Amino acid sequence: MTRLARPLALLITAVVICAGAAFLLWPTDEATTLTGRSDQHTVQLKLKELTTGPVEFDLTVVEGSTTQLDAITLEPGMPGMGHATAPLTAQRGADGHYRGRGELFAMPGTWELTVRLGADTITITASVKS
Repeated sequence: MTRLARPLALLITAVVICAGAAFLLWPTDEATTLTGRSDQHTVQLKLKELTTGPVEFDLTVVEGSTTQLDAITLEPGMPGMGHATAPLTAQRGADGHYRGRGELFAMPGTWELTVRLGADTITITASVKS
């Protein structure tokens, strides 16, 4: 029986390691939600993934009035590297959410999104993976 104990222990260890890796690396359908606040507004920005490349996003104003706003502008910048990407516009939908699509983050790292709601601005910090 001791002849089988070592290979069996190695097999069990390998199965546990593979199961743990699969659990950590398995894709999820949960969206990432980033929240930002100013004196006038609170916004929630939802992204399927916090990653580089084109993304679809949903912006909700959870506090404050947006009755006069048909669109909200997002201006991505990476202050640590001196980078910025072109501003994106989120258009107001029938349900009051603002939706848009485009490249928010050109590379991995720490980004700041400046959300412009008329004269009000909110900065949201995001840590982006590749």
